Amino acid sequence: MTFNSLQYAVFLVLAVAVYWTIPSRFQNHWLLVCSYAFYAFWDVRFLALLGAASLVDFYVGIGIENSTDQRRRKRLLLVSLAWNIGILGFFKYTNFFLDSAVELARAVGFSAHRS
Repeated sequence: MTFNSLQYAVFLVLAVAVYWTIPSRFQNHWLLVCSYAFYAFWDVRFLALLGAASLVDFYVGIGIENSTDQRRRKRLLLVSLAWNIGILGFFKYTNFFLDSAVELARAVGFSAHRS
């Protein structure tokens, strides 16, 4: 589902309509469900990854809120940043580094290929 599709327009209208009709204590939960559904329309295989990122950030947020130690709060923030940037870096750059390694191996005379 792309942002300029009729399917997205219908999804958005329904999501907003339900959001404004449910009690406020459920609105954030609804938005989370809608976000996961929108992501699943693109590729359901990555929902577990999105769920893991959500859980890490949720519990880090709770830890930051409950902590009075400034150093602990900063460490928790760094955990969240490392987790999210690590996921992004892995999925964005893994193929680039693998392809570069294969090309480097070929340049120095080795027979290499990716499978």
